Amino acid sequence: MNYSHTNQDDLHSLLESIAHLVLTQGPIDVFIHHNTLQAFEPLR
Repeated sequence: MNYSHTNQDDLHSLLESIAHLVLTQGPIDVFIHHNTLQAFEPLR
């Protein structure tokens, strides 16, 4: 895609203004999924 300099500046400004909403931690190395509804499966 070819963006004009103005669009890039606008995008950069937007990202800077919402950066505080994004978590600063990196990706999750280990993900453990718990099925909280598992106890109700026999009731089907």
